Amino acid sequence: MWNSRAVLGLLAAAYVAGPASPARAADERAGADVRAGLERCVAAEKETFLSYEAAGLTREAGEARKRLRHLQETLDDLVLGFRGLLPERRTERERMDEEQRARSSANSASCPPGDAAEWFARHQQPDGRWDGGDDVADVETTALALLALLGLGHTHRSRELGPVVRSGFGFLAQSQDAGGYFGGTGGERLAFRQAVATLALCEGFRFTLSPAFRRPAERALAACRRLRVNGEAWGRGLPTGTIDPAATVWMLLALRTGQRARLAVDVEAQVAGLRALDRVSDPATGAVRGTTVEDSPIPCASTRSLTTAAAVARLLNGASFRDPRIERAVARTLEVTPGDRDPFDDWLGTILIWQSGLGSGGWHARVEEVLKGIRQAQRRDPADPERGSFDPTAGRTRATETAVRTLTLAIDYRFRRAFGGEL
Repeated sequence: MWNSRAVLGLLAAAYVAGPASPARAADERAGADVRAGLERCVAAEKETFLSYEAAGLTREAGEARKRLRHLQETLDDLVLGFRGLLPERRTERERMDEEQRARSSANSASCPPGDAAEWFARHQQPDGRWDGGDDVADVETTALALLALLGLGHTHRSRELGPVVRSGFGFLAQSQDAGGYFGGTGGERLAFRQAVATLALCEGFRFTLSPAFRRPAERALAACRRLRVNGEAWGRGLPTGTIDPAATVWMLLALRTGQRARLAVDVEAQVAGLRALDRVSDPATGAVRGTTVEDSPIPCASTRSLTTAAAVARLLNGASFRDPRIERAVARTLEVTPGDRDPFDDWLGTILIWQSGLGSGGWHARVEEVLKGIRQAQRRDPADPERGSFDPTAGRTRATETAVRTLTLAIDYRFRRAFGGEL
């Protein structure tokens, strides 16, 4: 029989210290004990449910089923590997919302029918990462892959791919240091790496409302704030260089997602970042002065790409779609032939067109044109071991290319969930 006192005791004991604790080994042993206890509770509650069902006690069986489901979800969250409080009970409304999200994704004409998700499941490394080319790039690629899986409706609680998502977030958790940074603090891709990993954690929390994501997401957001150069916008790495518009755009997207998830976000940092973009923007055309792809390791650094990305950041941070800079950015995006763009351009370009379309009632056909071109490039042969993936371009790995392309295909679902769906 399920013992509520025992489970409450396990939940109280489940508060373990963060990765900076000198007693981390002891904490991990305590976490293993909590997990073992929860597994015993799950097994006992399952027996109780089956006995009630066999006896025809419908009401008691229904109550036991609810307890069993909550216990299993609690156990799933613990397996994520995050250091923090185990999740509270979700309301029935939250549960129904998650089920509707999964149905919306499954029925979406824009999403591949599970092919990309299955590819990610087949090609995940034993420690939960996906191949980005090196240990540091693996953090970026894993974050993008998790964003793609979330975009297809899969969370750490999903029946089929829940273990894949849990393992991926577990890798991110192990990659995060006490200061909230992912994969260390070196390199010119630090800001981008921090931004996409923060995006993944914030969306994980927003999509599931699981407190298991809260602490690492808040640490990540705090680290984003500390990376600002002279308290203004962001550079590519540590806050000792010059401000980089591309890095600033990615950070603004991360902060806005954290804000949408109702996490603690530095609003002043958002305002300062937008002002920094204004200083490098042409008032007449809205174009943002970028750099050549060869000179920047951060995606969307060229003038064309950066103009689109900056428009997305402005829209998501409160600008009107009637802003002349936004209108010109949309027009420039519509002029580009699908397939001629970098995958990051397609991803952010479809967000820009989609959001503008929601505001003014148009351009969905243009989005579908872009998505059609992407679908045609997807590996579809059932006998192909790479089925569901996309061939890499511009020196990226297959996992990175597939993640970004899948994010674009999931636009009609992800946009409403990740960014609120309307202005």
